[in-house]
Amino acid sequence: MVFSSIPFIFLFLPAAVLVYLLTPARYRNLVLLLENLVFYACSALPALPVLACLIVADYLCGLSIYRYRRSKKRARVPLIIGVCINVICLLFMKHKLFYFSFLTLPAESKLGFDFLIPIGISIYTLQGISYLADLYRNRVKVQRHFVSFAMYLSMFPQMICGPIVRYSDISETVVSRQTNANTISKGYNLFIRGLAKKLVLADTMLSLWKTVKEMDYATLPVLTAWLGILGFAFGIYFYFSGYTDMARGIAKILGFEFPMNFNSPYTAKSLTDFWRRWNISLTVWCKSYVISPLGKKHDSFLITMFRLILLWALMGLWYGNGWNFLLWGLVLGVLIAVEQLFLSPLLEKLPILIQRIYTIVIVLCAWVIFEIKDVTQVWAYYKAMFTGNAGSWGELFAGGGSFFADGTSLYLLGCYAVILLICILGSGSLIHNLGLKCEQRSSRAALGLRIASEIVLTLLCLLILAGGAGIGTTFFVHF
Repeated sequence: MVFSSIPFIFLFLPAAVLVYLLTPARYRNLVLLLENLVFYACSALPALPVLACLIVADYLCGLSIYRYRRSKKRARVPLIIGVCINVICLLFMKHKLFYFSFLTLPAESKLGFDFLIPIGISIYTLQGISYLADLYRNRVKVQRHFVSFAMYLSMFPQMICGPIVRYSDISETVVSRQTNANTISKGYNLFIRGLAKKLVLADTMLSLWKTVKEMDYATLPVLTAWLGILGFAFGIYFYFSGYTDMARGIAKILGFEFPMNFNSPYTAKSLTDFWRRWNISLTVWCKSYVISPLGKKHDSFLITMFRLILLWALMGLWYGNGWNFLLWGLVLGVLIAVEQLFLSPLLEKLPILIQRIYTIVIVLCAWVIFEIKDVTQVWAYYKAMFTGNAGSWGELFAGGGSFFADGTSLYLLGCYAVILLICILGSGSLIHNLGLKCEQRSSRAALGLRIASEIVLTLLCLLILAGGAGIGTTFFVHF
């Protein structure tokens, strides 16, 4: 059950919010926990025991860490046990199909384990680790109340595509929180914006990518190849950021404040800057719980390279269970290491436009590895991007426009030009900045504009859902 599905929008979400708001404040954690369990039961019932076992394990390990807090040596034992349980569970449950690729098992046997993959396991295992680590470091207070802890670890809003919510981010609101007309209004605004991103922009751009992906790469002209990967880049961005906005909106309605997860990443001036803006909660988590424990900031060249490459290999595997994800992470790790160690001073001297072109070209090339599983096909797609269907660059420039574009290229450009333009504007900070300026000049005008946009987006999403578009499109769900 995903957030853009009709059962969730018209049945589960209204019922969950209504019951939650009508419940007295002292019982809301229990009610939200029950709603979380219903959500998981509807999404992947056989995997519900996995979530329950992890909740119990993290809760008991947390109590043990607190009990032995005066002795770091003794407290380290339950910390290690808890971290190992979460890591082993994540690696086995999410990547077992990847491991089974080494075995000579029939395809049906491998796929038979799919139903056991718990939805959101990439999220709540990292949240469990962060809670135990912060408790060990005395950065958070222990949560003694089992219902409150279970509610935190299993909160349904962020389990589809994040963000990763550390206990320190919401520890106060886990205990007590307020909901009123203002938080509900702002929450709905976030939710409908996220839903529109997913239904209008992400699904449209991913359909462009799907069209190009199914073509013969050996015959692709340059324009078609670039249109295809642009479609994927915008599709994955608005898919992730859309679901994050929906999660933050639902959380705000319930009285929580989830952290922002995307900050106009396609306006970044370097690869390092891009990954500070993309999936921010994951980047912050990795810096806090992977990079920091591995060494100091000013380590030697080899240690820095090792940390970055290891970090990105792990991030690649976090996104998916295939060789392409691992390769994507390793390539990015090397490129970011080279950039941070050698290229940063040079990049800072270049014009901002050149910095952004450099960043977006590398990011688009990296997305090719991320999305295409066959490495030989990745190389073929790169060839299409830079030489089209020409045999070489010499043939490309000598052959005129036929290698750059053909009738299909122009047709796709005509069909998707308006949405591409909206994506370009929507992926930057221009619209957000205009909204801030409007609010500074007149809060009443800003409120009217917000209400008008909510009405338009609501009607648009209803029309799309009524037409059957977007239903069941689950391009990427965080298992």
